[in-house]
Amino acid sequence: MNKKLMEYVALDPSLKGYHYKILLLLSLEPRTQSYISSSLGVRKQNINKHFKELVDLGLIEVDRIEGRNKFYRVISDVSKINELPLRGQLHF
Repeated sequence: MNKKLMEYVALDPSLKGYHYKILLLLSLEPRTQSYISSSLGVRKQNINKHFKELVDLGLIEVDRIEGRNKFYRVISDVSKINELPLRGQLHF
């Protein structure tokens, strides 16, 4: 996982436990919400809420769509990370 993204994740106070776990799983390879839900043992409705929050924060994006499945990935472009609206005084 990109060092700047890890610093952002670690220092952003709005990220909770499941956000961090989802980011770690998505950093390995693109995954669907269903896969994440079954991996963490959390209902898909709850995972969907966390995914929406992570997309709104600009930390994940859709990698590809296969049929009805959306595969998400962690953003890896540093320029996108630098454009994120930070809640603290973190600067890269």
